[in-house]
Amino acid sequence: MKYYEVSVIPSIPDQEFTTSLNGLILNVRLFFATTTKLWWLQISDADRAVTLSQICLRPGVWHRLLGKLPGYAGAGAIGVARLRPNDAFGDVNAFSGSFGLFLCDEVEGD
Repeated sequence: MKYYEVSVIPSIPDQEFTTSLNGLILNVRLFFATTTKLWWLQISDADRAVTLSQICLRPGVWHRLLGKLPGYAGAGAIGVARLRPNDAFGDVNAFSGSFGLFLCDEVEGD
């Protein structure tokens, strides 16, 4: 598996950006819910016809994309990795160096 860090602007509680996974364009919305102290994710395909929503992010939990987005047949997933030990994920500053949002996928030869 190969991991790709997705650029997230630290301390911004609601942001949208575009990224790609093996040529598949993904529209991503990342937001922090202050009431639950949880980070949530929405992923849409390029034309926003298919949206995966209500994805609750937790460190070490990977959400598989296989069969969920048209045109994508890979073994990719999206998730959060801990970059510093003992830091809390439940605040708006989680992506300020303590955690990272990553896409992963198989690469030929794995």
